[in-house]
Amino acid sequence: MSAPLRRAGLDFALSPEQFVADTTGGSYTYFFGQGVRVTGGAETCFQASLDLPDGATITAAHGRFYDAGALNVSADVERDEVQSEVVTVLASFPTTAASGRVTTSDTTVATPLVDRSTYVYLTTVCLNIGQQLNAVWIDYSMP
Repeated sequence: MSAPLRRAGLDFALSPEQFVADTTGGSYTYFFGQGVRVTGGAETCFQASLDLPDGATITAAHGRFYDAGALNVSADVERDEVQSEVVTVLASFPTTAASGRVTTSDTTVATPLVDRSTYVYLTTVCLNIGQQLNAVWIDYSMP
């Protein structure tokens, strides 16, 4: 089963159904409980909101993908400043020259402290033909 599993500790798990297409470059199919796959056309990006608690510290970002495409899956945790709409990438966990089922992680998080009064947090995953998003989860700690 490809759905994200809750582990001990604090983490925020996103299922593929929580991601919404942000670009309309390609065609895609949702497989309930298993993933979203790009089936034709160009690169398609999907976004999901991260409803992390204010004051949390993001410690890592992880993704589980199926990569049968010629290009890498792009996956980022981002924060968008509410007033200026400036987007900053906090963590990046792409596939790199891998094929098949791949789990990726980034434990180097830029500006890890969650400030919900100033920023909106989201995850963006971009897929090409033959690639599938199975799960994303964010590890965090509380003071």
